[in-house]
Amino acid sequence: MRITLALIILCFHTAVTTGGMVTQQAINSSPAGLLIGMLLPLFFALSGYLVSGSLERSKSLGVFLGLRGLRIFPALAIDTLLCALVLGPLVTTLPLNDYFQHPQFIQYFQNILGIIHYHLPGVFESNPMSEVNGQLWTIPSELECYILLAALAAVGLHKRRSLLLGVVMAATAALEYRTAVQGVPGWVGRMIVLCFIAGVLVNAYRDRIRLNGVAFIAATALTAICLRTPALIYVTPFPAAYMMVCLGYLNPRKSKFLESGDYSYGLFLYGFPIQQLIVATTHFGRTWYGNLVLSLPIALAFAVMSWHVFEKRALNQKKYLFAFDRWWVSTAPGRLLRGKG
Repeated sequence: MRITLALIILCFHTAVTTGGMVTQQAINSSPAGLLIGMLLPLFFALSGYLVSGSLERSKSLGVFLGLRGLRIFPALAIDTLLCALVLGPLVTTLPLNDYFQHPQFIQYFQNILGIIHYHLPGVFESNPMSEVNGQLWTIPSELECYILLAALAAVGLHKRRSLLLGVVMAATAALEYRTAVQGVPGWVGRMIVLCFIAGVLVNAYRDRIRLNGVAFIAATALTAICLRTPALIYVTPFPAAYMMVCLGYLNPRKSKFLESGDYSYGLFLYGFPIQQLIVATTHFGRTWYGNLVLSLPIALAFAVMSWHVFEKRALNQKKYLFAFDRWWVSTAPGRLLRGKG
């Protein structure tokens, strides 16, 4: 599901990078916009489902957060360095001395920490969209999800599913009241965090959830209605989470290519900059179909490289994380925090 969703998003971005915001708004208001609008809720619900499973398997909260850090930050750092130090100097319209001394160049490195900046000096200024990597806007929301789940786990809510359900429903009701009654505009970033938590709930109640074709169609229709109705934005996560679990349990046979690695994060990181580069440097790539033909194989190649050269090796360092956790448990502070002192 991750690779499928990432590929659909990449296809959508071929239209966005070649047509700009006008094209994006036109797509969003079209029937195809419903499919596009469902992608992020499904992605974050899937992330919540899988990450909560990782939390269950982790021996401690520190190990859980460490594993999340190993999954996100090393590859994000490499992407940031490649964009700032390789792509930027190749295409910037500024003299290189001015480029490297520009405040935007320095600020861009904050992306390594999840503090997202979108522009590099003189880079892609003549493109329909000037962002170097526009889809990184979801990174802060993803980090917020991990912190929120860790906070819930710290007070034991992840093991008390009825109480967790009550807390989530109360928070959803409060958000919906502000939006539907008080007229406070809903925020997509908060909605996708709630999608993540809905995925956590689906994992917690996986023994009680029944998959049904009619219910799936109803959930799909309700998700579409909520996405088209601003006052119902915070209802979206729950039918979207049911959609996600129904699609996930279809469990089609994996190809050998997909079994060789998890390439979805690499597609996420490199797809947009590659599409922007193609728009800036080729005539054929300025059409959505030309951009798709050129960017898809290149983005897949970078995703494969990212997994095998950086992401997989970073995850292999978890042995040091486990060793540190064992040492910490043996210390007096560690025993106290675990209630064994």
